[in-house]
Amino acid sequence: MSSASLAAPDPDADPLAPRLVDEAECVASVLLAIFVAHHIGATHVSWAAFTGYMVMRGYPLETLRRALLRIIGTALGALACLAVLESPLGGNMVVLAMAMALAGTVSLYGAITGRHAYAWLFLGLTFAMMLYDRVAMPLADPRAFAVMRMIETLAGTAACMAVSLASAWTLRRRWPAIRAPKPQGVGWRPDALLH
Repeated sequence: MSSASLAAPDPDADPLAPRLVDEAECVASVLLAIFVAHHIGATHVSWAAFTGYMVMRGYPLETLRRALLRIIGTALGALACLAVLESPLGGNMVVLAMAMALAGTVSLYGAITGRHAYAWLFLGLTFAMMLYDRVAMPLADPRAFAVMRMIETLAGTAACMAVSLASAWTLRRRWPAIRAPKPQGVGWRPDALLH
């Protein structure tokens, strides 16, 4: 094997190198999220792993932005659902169905049209998960579910940030990520509301 074959690859000669770094970051983030979730006692480790995969972006500031949106959306969805479930009418199936319809409509509209679509998406997902959990298991404590959901989200986002920062100081110096365009809000969209 020649010394030329042992040298680091030329980024211009290998246009896939930044994508390979993306993949390595995702794998490392998921593995670290699983490790962290196990060590902090998460009950649904897969949610921490999923967060570790979905939040990762090529630049630490993009990863941080996405992590904050995921945390905010998850927290708001959990709080909104707790408000419904702990209200005097929280056991009424008609009220729960109406709350799900409203939360689903608002969060889907925000996810389709909003500048912070990722937060809207997780507001709706968390609301739906908690509400359906209550319907399936009426005696389960929704506060425990909300707390665990936040713990799992925080484990995954912490893993993402750690890997993103480590990569920025090492791999990304040689193979910069491809920058994504900044998200743009689209304003009032009646077709999105109809959707």
